[in-house]
Amino acid sequence: MAQRIGPAGSIRVAVKGTFGGQAIVNVFWASITSSGTVTQADLDTWTLAFGTAFKTRYSASINSNYTFSNVSSTYFVDGTPLNIMQSSQNLSGAATGGSDEIAGLAAVVSWTSGAYWRGGKPRTYIAAPSAGVSVTVPGQLGTTYMTNLNTASTNFRNDINALTGGTTITATKFGFVSFFSGNVQRAPAVFFAFTGNKVHPRIASQRRRNGKWLT
Repeated sequence: MAQRIGPAGSIRVAVKGTFGGQAIVNVFWASITSSGTVTQADLDTWTLAFGTAFKTRYSASINSNYTFSNVSSTYFVDGTPLNIMQSSQNLSGAATGGSDEIAGLAAVVSWTSGAYWRGGKPRTYIAAPSAGVSVTVPGQLGTTYMTNLNTASTNFRNDINALTGGTTITATKFGFVSFFSGNVQRAPAVFFAFTGNKVHPRIASQRRRNGKWLT
């Protein structure tokens, strides 16, 4: 069960893979519209489609030594911890980016929304881009790689916003969940949809960003 409880209709999704023997997980949130009670079969269909969209859009941006393994979801039916549904679906195959690698390297996608506050914004760390994406300026991603990754992120966002599942999941919004406001926990948490995305030039790591963003 997810440690944080999403609002009613929200889904926490974890896309998993392995690189260099280490597990890598990208966590996302979405909110769905349903027609009646969501069935397990429809949640399974939706979950696999989410994972497949991630694999399709980001495969060329990730090192070919990365292997996709699984996508899992937790659907918070009414925003309470006892009324949830879960799904776990297998993914397979390797990414298709270059095979040369820099240990600990990650590219960062920042997601924008209509919500504004000081501090960190929702980000996705794309693990293990190849060493060939760097340019002559130390520590920065190449412009072509950045453009392609941002296009992949736009397409991924559009894919998720178009997701349905069988007959019971009729619409999806891709976004994030805010659990705190003014250092006070929200009750319930609030979902905000993404409105755009941006790729930063600064190379980062999976653990934290490497220095300040240049833009």
